[in-house]
Amino acid sequence: MNLQDRLRNHKELPSQGAWLKIQKNLESQKKSRPKVSFFTLSMMMKIAAIFVIGFIGLFSMNNMFRDHNADLFASNNNAPIKLEELGNITEPYFTIEHIEGLKKAYTSISK
Repeated sequence: MNLQDRLRNHKELPSQGAWLKIQKNLESQKKSRPKVSFFTLSMMMKIAAIFVIGFIGLFSMNNMFRDHNADLFASNNNAPIKLEELGNITEPYFTIEHIEGLKKAYTSISK
């Protein structure tokens, strides 16, 4: 039997220790938890931080506007200033025609 025939029929068998190592690695992979990557963990932390910041912002805005009075324009502890409703304006100074006349007068002066 020459070398070529021996090599053609040759079969390599791993040692018993190698099979035990492979079997041990396969069993340990089945039992262990899946590992979470650093990228996934950091992304989840960023999302959680955004939610926490948003919640804090909404909570603080709720506390700031809890005693908000829309009728008060600016207030002082001693004398609050209230806005008044104008309603129908009957004075000629506040009509559109008067304002257009003022605009024409100022444009003719500025030219």
